[in-house]
Parts: sequence; structure tokens; C-alpha cells
Amino acid sequence: YRDTETSFVVMPLARYSAWSKGNPKLASTLTFAIVGFLGDGLAQRLEALKKGVAWKWNAKRAGKVFSWGILIGIPSYWWFCAMQRGWPGTDWRSVAKRVIVTQSIASPLFNSAFYAFVICWDKIVNNSKPSVLPTLGKKLYGELPTTLLRANCWWIPYNFMMYTFVPLPLMPLVSSTGQVVWTAYLSFTAHRPIKDRPSLEW
Repeated sequence: YRDTETSFVVMPLARYSAWSKGNPKLASTLTFAIVGFLGDGLAQRLEALKKGVAWKWNAKRAGKVFSWGILIGIPSYWWFCAMQRGWPGTDWRSVAKRVIVTQSIASPLFNSAFYAFVICWDKIVNNSKPSVLPTLGKKLYGELPTTLLRANCWWIPYNFMMYTFVPLPLMPLVSSTGQVVWTAYLSFTAHRPIKDRPSLEW
């Protein structure tokens, strides 16, 4: 029974790892897109529960987040490769440097870019009235401080685990698994009304 249970987990991971080694950019792109799609579905569900209304799936919004996953798949893979080349090894000093650089550079860029993507999408596809740059400025001013604070609380321990134990071919999958939670949060904050001032509420 235990061998069967182990094989049920190990075999798909082994096949994914082998496929990812041969098609790293495609694997990263599809993985981030599919997980982003699932993460937005979770966000929509949580929003409905919070409002106390019946959940109705918004396919257009989920497609928007799926498109975002396609955009970040290859850059994310390039980032993982750069971190491996810059600080190879799994000793705590190398891992700590990768985590610090990731949270100092990649996290602000990724989260800001996601808000910009959502606002641009609404402007182009949904023909929203507000101008892109003023709307983005207000969104970043109101949301980004709290977003980065929460990102550090979630991603520092998660990335420390990933950079320590996960080989490069599996990093897109493991990172995407963490992205289920984080994409749900980002999707929720990106689609809620813009705040007038920044806050650091938990």
C-alpha cells in the first residue's frame, strides 16, 4: 500500500521533471498559466464567501490571470536559472542570498507588474474609462506596501524551502504551487476598489 501511494506521487513528478528538462520554457509557461488560472478561481470563491453571495465563476477574469501566467513563465524560469548560477549550492548562505535577492528585486517587480497588467487589460479589453498611468499610480500607492509586507511573510520561508530542496527542473512547479495562494491574494487585491492612501493592515 505504501509503495503504491509513493509511486502515485513520485511517478508524475519524475515524468514532469523529465519533460521539464527537455522543454524548460514551455513547462514553466504552461505551469504558471494553469496554476494562475486555478489561483484566480480560488480568489473568486473566497470573494463570494466574504460577501455572502452565491459563487458565479467569472471566465473572463480567469482568462486574464491565465494570460498573465503565460507572460511570466519564461521570465520566471530565467530568474531561477540566474539564481542558480549566481549562488549555486544548497548551503544556508547561498540559499539566503538567493532569497534576499528574490524578495528585494523580483518581488516588487512581479507584484507591480501584475497590477499594471490587470489595469492595462481592463483598459484595452474592457474599455475601462480611467487612464492607465494615474490608475496604476493610485493602485500601487494604495496596495503595494501591504502587498510587499505580506509577500515577505509568505515567500521568504517558502523560497528558502524551495531553493534548499528543489532541483531546477521542478522549481516552476513548486513555485507555482505557492503561487496558488499568492495569485489568489493578488487577484483579490487587483480587482478590488482602489484605496485613497497606503495602509499596512494585516
